[in-house]
Amino acid sequence: MSTKTSFKRLALGIVVAMGLGFFNSAPATAAVNNFALTLSGTGATSNTAIVNESATAVTATTSFFAGASTDSAVVLASVVGPGTATVKFRATSDSSNVSTGLTGVRQASCAAADVASGCDVGGNDPTNIRDTMTVITAGAEVRQVYTVQAYGFSAVGTYTITVRVATVDAGAAESLTTQKYATYSVVVTAASTEPVSIKTYTASAATATAGETVTALYHKGRYGASTDSAVVVSTGTAGTYTPVAVVFANLFASNGETRTGTSNTNICNTACDVNVTIDRGYIDVGVYNASGKTPTASETMKVGNKTGAGTSGLQGTDETLTVYSAGNTAGVATITYRLASNGALLGTSTVTFTGVPASVSQMYSNDTIVSIGTTLAGSRTLTLNAIVKDSGPTTLKSGTVWVYSSDTKVAGSRGATSTTVAQSCSIGSTGVAACSINVNDTGTATLTIRDSHTVAASTWVSSDWEVTVTGKQLNPA
Repeated sequence: MSTKTSFKRLALGIVVAMGLGFFNSAPATAAVNNFALTLSGTGATSNTAIVNESATAVTATTSFFAGASTDSAVVLASVVGPGTATVKFRATSDSSNVSTGLTGVRQASCAAADVASGCDVGGNDPTNIRDTMTVITAGAEVRQVYTVQAYGFSAVGTYTITVRVATVDAGAAESLTTQKYATYSVVVTAASTEPVSIKTYTASAATATAGETVTALYHKGRYGASTDSAVVVSTGTAGTYTPVAVVFANLFASNGETRTGTSNTNICNTACDVNVTIDRGYIDVGVYNASGKTPTASETMKVGNKTGAGTSGLQGTDETLTVYSAGNTAGVATITYRLASNGALLGTSTVTFTGVPASVSQMYSNDTIVSIGTTLAGSRTLTLNAIVKDSGPTTLKSGTVWVYSSDTKVAGSRGATSTTVAQSCSIGSTGVAACSINVNDTGTATLTIRDSHTVAASTWVSSDWEVTVTGKQLNPA
């Protein structure tokens, strides 16, 4: 059972509501009597749980008549079954004419034969949890509602939870007399040990040593859970295997847990084989080709849910996966995980491969009409912005494109060499290629963007962007 589980299921704990209401007439003598105790809610009629987990919730109320302000009654709860369990309850705000003082949680250990008497062993069972209801006003009804929870069942089987209300007999030593009791059962079954799903954390290999790996291992080791980060990487060079991403993984059973059983062991304490395939790019077990073999499109991970971190993001033998590029096709790569024992689909994760610039989806500028010679800021240049995509089509956040001008005497410039007929423009990390264009003379020029510095070497061209340059404008200031 993971750290989060005991708190998650506690919210679904067993609720016991005691009592049913008030009575129309009070007794003539000062005494604590006319007790009522009932259980209600879904959990009171049908309750199940998994080993080491909590049962479902229920509601209920206890009521009695108090003849004197010194009168009091005690509420106790206990659980018995084939293994150990813990039971606790809490008084709610739904009360009348009573002050309460909970004593906390205690482990119940009553014998099964004592259930009928409310686990009142020898008149008093110190292993019961209890709450003393002290009367505020004499000669009136008392009503109190409780929330009761049973959890941490250690073994498979049927457990009986008993709630009882009792009076405290007079005498030097405390002695309890049960007035009312009610019981309900919880059927506890074994936790699933078959993995049915996988969660992954994909870290960029380029940033793994800068903290991404540490973050991934924190999610895995601390919480037994993980999450995907958005990883966008280059398709790389054909024939050269370049690590681009590292995948960390956890397997989960049908109850959403990574641990099971009384020893709280991992469901894959002896590593579970997971067959992994990728539809573009390449994969290999270990971190950064730790296996020393050539990456392929399929691999087998041995996921053991180990929590120990190591250098370079190592989690354990073969339970880390590295994704490689080698000039593969651009686009979103889907990584598929299947349980080797039965072929069941556990889940998928993705890595986006970006290729070379293949198109411009959008062009825009600060203006299409600019003046030359003005003292206004930006008078000698204009900025042509472009959103560049690969064949995926994924918006690129790196790379170079070239801006061509139909008349460089008006706007734009040639490249730095005699063979370069256009000016280069870098694609920024924001996904925008912000190209600064020189304004040289009056007239009109048409700007286009290509993927190479010569027309002959280009494979595509953008739509036209027309710029008009006017004569000198003085600063009105």
